[in-house]
Amino acid sequence: FRANLEPDQIERVRRTYELGTKFALYIGTLEPRKNVARLVDAFASIAAKHPELTLVIVGMKGWMYDGIYEAVANSGLESRVKFTGFIPEEDKPYLMAASTIFAYPSLYEGFGIPVLESLACGIPTITSNTSSLPEVAGEAALLIDPTQKEQISSAMDRLLSDSSLYERLRKEALLQAAKFTWRKTAEQTLTAYEEVVSDAKSSRS
Repeated sequence: FRANLEPDQIERVRRTYELGTKFALYIGTLEPRKNVARLVDAFASIAAKHPELTLVIVGMKGWMYDGIYEAVANSGLESRVKFTGFIPEEDKPYLMAASTIFAYPSLYEGFGIPVLESLACGIPTITSNTSSLPEVAGEAALLIDPTQKEQISSAMDRLLSDSSLYERLRKEALLQAAKFTWRKTAEQTLTAYEEVVSDAKSSRS
């Protein structure tokens, strides 16, 4: 896995994407299922308490993404929310390793590879208590109800305010990620893709 990433590559990615020293990270498609607009609202509610924190949103536009940009505009925090758009796969682990916390409050996931990747980088993670995500996260992440903005913001605040919790989750993240062999991950990812294809066929019939 990815715990031992080269520090110079982490700094290269930080410079390339003009990232601050302390940021919460989301990686995924910009679409309603990923719950990014609510993540923006949660960030806005703790922004004053953590003035050094920025929110970095990585991913391509999917569908019905306007609400995400509206949430940023309504927050008045445009200068503290950064959209990178698409980034190459090879940069993602270094981006995760550079982040302070990883937030993935998806409403539904077939498997949740970004969560596994963040744990493998030793990054304290917030994710949903729904679908497959609790299985991936185990005891190594803070699980939240993705429909409750207050739970997302509270989890972010806890990780930023409680250094002992933060360090415990850093250690547990690596242990949890190590439980997933690449074979197991590939099998579960295939199952997730099969579910998506099946759902798509059902919606057309």
